[in-house]
Amino acid sequence: MRWPGPAKAGQAKAAMCDAVQVVKALDPAGSRLQKVWGHTLYHLDDLQVERRCQVRALAPTPGPGSLPLPDAAAPVAFPGNSCHSSSRGGVGAQASGAGSVGQLLAWEADWASLPWPDVFKPKAPPAKDRRAVLDYRGGETVALARLKYYLWESDLLATYFDTRNGMLGGDYSTKFSAWLAAGCLSPRQIYHEIKRYEQQRTANKSTYWVVFELLWRDFFRFYAIKHGSRIFFETGPIASTSHSCSPPSQPSLGHLLLVVYAASLGMAPEPGVAYTSVWAGLRCGVG
Repeated sequence: MRWPGPAKAGQAKAAMCDAVQVVKALDPAGSRLQKVWGHTLYHLDDLQVERRCQVRALAPTPGPGSLPLPDAAAPVAFPGNSCHSSSRGGVGAQASGAGSVGQLLAWEADWASLPWPDVFKPKAPPAKDRRAVLDYRGGETVALARLKYYLWESDLLATYFDTRNGMLGGDYSTKFSAWLAAGCLSPRQIYHEIKRYEQQRTANKSTYWVVFELLWRDFFRFYAIKHGSRIFFETGPIASTSHSCSPPSQPSLGHLLLVVYAASLGMAPEPGVAYTSVWAGLRCGVG
């Protein structure tokens, strides 16, 4: 069962290559890239203590002068984008050569300068669909505005459990997933904001259930980290051959939802393969 769709192989390698370019750009200016684990509710290092695992507190918001940045006038070299075609654009290709740290920090990408692969570069920016119930925009500012709206301005959080399976409108569910996936919104930030809401407004099944969904999200992420690409093997992550791991030829809606999980993990080459292999991973590797 194979469905049409662009292959996503190589995206992880491209992201790693971009990180290397960032390090090369920062190193001559005396700065360094510090990676912070923040895309799950629970920290990876805390999972060793199973029953006492707690959600960590939020890191303090950086203020002026709190980041270890060199002087804005310090020179910095912008390396060419050696990992990708020069036509991809981006800061490496746009500002190749010498500049200052201030220029680097002030640089903002427009649609044309985003690092598109040559074969997938759109001809024009996407037009807003009049049927869309929510105007998704990227970035932390918009994500925090959605969080504030859903909890404090509308009290929609208090009825989440009753409305979460709706299909129409922009308010039947949180709609946090896109910002979570892109790193614009932290699951820990959502958790602590919900706890504050429970203290100041109400605590009920709905407030509990949003946190439960974040835990469900953690499960699949950590499961993928543990088993890697084996979750997409026909025999599953434990290489079981004791029973069939093949999905039904006519999948139900529930089975098709496995494709959503595969896409969220970003590891499946195309939807058809995602459906077949995630079915195998979950059926043969969990239980």
